[in-house]
Amino acid sequence: MKAQTVEVNGSTSFEAKVDTGSMQINGKADVEGSLSARELRVDGQLKVKAGLSGEDIVVNGYLKVQGACEAESFRSRGCFRVDGLLNAGSIEVDLYTECRAKEIGGETISVRKTELAGALGKLVRALMFAEDALIVDTIEGDEVYLEHTRAGIVRAKNVSLGPGCDIGLVEYADTFNHHPDSRVGESRKSL
Repeated sequence: MKAQTVEVNGSTSFEAKVDTGSMQINGKADVEGSLSARELRVDGQLKVKAGLSGEDIVVNGYLKVQGACEAESFRSRGCFRVDGLLNAGSIEVDLYTECRAKEIGGETISVRKTELAGALGKLVRALMFAEDALIVDTIEGDEVYLEHTRAGIVRAKNVSLGPGCDIGLVEYADTFNHHPDSRVGESRKSL
C-alpha cells in the first residue's frame, strides 16, 4: 500500500508492505510486510512483521517490530519490542515499563526512568507485571546516558550510567562514569 497519509483509529491489518509519508496509530494496526513512514506516531498498538524505517518515530503506546527499526529520530514514552537492531541518529527513551531490543545503535542515546503519577501509574504497573527497564544485548553510540538498563555490552565514545543499570562490559573511548547504584562487570578504555 502506498499513501500520503495513514491514520488508524480502530483496528486494521495490512497484508503487504506499507509506504507512507505520515502514519498515526490511535487504535491497533498489524503490518504483515515492512513499513516505511517518513513520520510515524504510535499512540495505540502497532505490530510490524518485516522491519520498520522512517525519519521521525514517536512511540507513546506499544510498538513491536520483527526485524530492524531504522530512523533519524526515535522517541519512546511507551513500550517497544524490536527483535533486531534499533538504529537512529537520536534515541530518547522514557521508561515507564519494560522495553526490549536485540541491539541499539545511534549517535546520541538517552534512557531515563520516568514515574507514572498517582493511581493510574500504580494500576498500570500492577497490570503489566514487568520491570521498569530497558533490556538489550548490545548498545553502541557516541554519547550514551543510561538508567535502569540491562545490557551485555555498551560501547561508546562517552558513557554515563545513572541508577539501576546492570552492564556486563563497558568499552569507552573518552569518558566513563557511573552511579554507585549501577553494577558493571568490567570496563575498559579502548582506542
